[in-house]
Amino acid sequence: MSAPVGSLVLVVDDDPAVRAVVSSMVAHLGHTALVATCGAEAVALAAEHNPPAALLDVLMPGMDGPATLDALRACDPGIQCAFLTGNSGAYAPDELLGRGAVTVLAKPVTLTALGAALELVLSLATV
Repeated sequence: MSAPVGSLVLVVDDDPAVRAVVSSMVAHLGHTALVATCGAEAVALAAEHNPPAALLDVLMPGMDGPATLDALRACDPGIQCAFLTGNSGAYAPDELLGRGAVTVLAKPVTLTALGAALELVLSLATV
């Protein structure tokens, strides 16, 4: 199944440079990035815009990536997620997958890797 072009993708990262690069990559891939600086902001934006997919940083102040995914899924059980991480801290990749992520990408992520991950994540999203 192919992912629809023009999908809304929630991009959540506490690092402004990462947010800028990843949201630009999402746009380059033909999608629209909905950008949040933290988990709480992500949940508020998701409640308003209902994106089918999210790209979440693992370690963030306040609500970390896994807690953010839990909160997003409480509002929309169908949202799909890929985690982006330069350092997953106490979370092993298998644990992140076990918590419901479709994939885990290492930062810095390439356009090719992000494109493949978005294709997979969006193909699993319920729209």
